[in-house]
Amino acid sequence: MERLVESQVGPRYFQPEPDTKLDEQGVLWLDSTKANEQLPRILGERKWGDSEKDKVMKLVEETSEPHPSRVVGGRRINLAKLNVALDELP
Repeated sequence: MERLVESQVGPRYFQPEPDTKLDEQGVLWLDSTKANEQLPRILGERKWGDSEKDKVMKLVEETSEPHPSRVVGGRRINLAKLNVALDELP
């Protein structure tokens, strides 16, 4: 999993927040709000327009899940899965 995450670097991919660490299962998580904030950069780097924007927004929504700790709250996304799915979009 670490190799996969390391291969998905650069402005074409969703990036973790600074100081984000892998969890005990080796998964790197991204807050869904932070993912949406990164959309303009990713769309610009990939030279995608409005139709692709809608697909990426739907992808972010579909891959987000509630945080298991109700104390932390919010929704989160498995970063590696999100970036793999991003590469599969046209």
